[in-house]
Amino acid sequence: MLATPLDEAGNMKLRDLLMQSAVDRMWIGSEAVNSKWQREAIGGASVPLTYTRWAPGQPDGGKKETCTEMWTTGAWNDAPCAHMKMYACEVPVPPQQMELRFDCSFGVVDKLEKDHARAKARPLCTYQVFGADGRRSSFIKQEFDGCFELCRQAAPGAQIAEPRTPTQLGYLAHVLRRSGDDGMWMGLRKNERPNEHGWLWVGSNISLDSAHASWATDEPIERIGYSCASMWSDGTYHARGCSRDTRAKKACPCEVPVGFG
Repeated sequence: MLATPLDEAGNMKLRDLLMQSAVDRMWIGSEAVNSKWQREAIGGASVPLTYTRWAPGQPDGGKKETCTEMWTTGAWNDAPCAHMKMYACEVPVPPQQMELRFDCSFGVVDKLEKDHARAKARPLCTYQVFGADGRRSSFIKQEFDGCFELCRQAAPGAQIAEPRTPTQLGYLAHVLRRSGDDGMWMGLRKNERPNEHGWLWVGSNISLDSAHASWATDEPIERIGYSCASMWSDGTYHARGCSRDTRAKKACPCEVPVGFG
């Protein structure tokens, strides 16, 4: 999501990023809704601003200027939202531990219950990522169906990653940034059921809801064949072709059971 400073120190860090660029202003994530200035919080909800750095006399644009830009002074100004500007994104901070453990997704839970008939405790999972090695030509990278099969064979109950929390997204994004790869598959496919729309988690056949939707701006793209989803290193999702594309072979993150909590 667009970065919004929460205090003076955060504002100065964003100002420093702007000063390193070749432009004199950039968007930040503050927007006027019903004449009240708000910012986006984790999960997509809007909350009131608790810190502002308006330039003298600003905001002054009324209903015509409902988005916020930062100047090289660090001051804010309201501006028309349709203008094209540089912008800064806020990316989840990955956990420090090398291995992340979390409650398995519903699809993994269902597979384990069917295979082992035990549901006394919720299983714990971790991520095993194949092909995140910084090499576009890596033989481990897969098209979507290949990734689906690779994860299925990784361990009993395993499936393509279905990150539901900022911590999980941050962890996987960190793997990509550390590797230098351009993207990894997510366990999402476009819903092709008759008279239904949206996207489904393929492991559990559950619809993606807005609280777990990390789509990039203007995504998902509505284009024929763009029925799978990949994640970039900033933690955002992008609709992509599942196969037969020069960039369809991507890193493959698997959600793998490691025990019971």
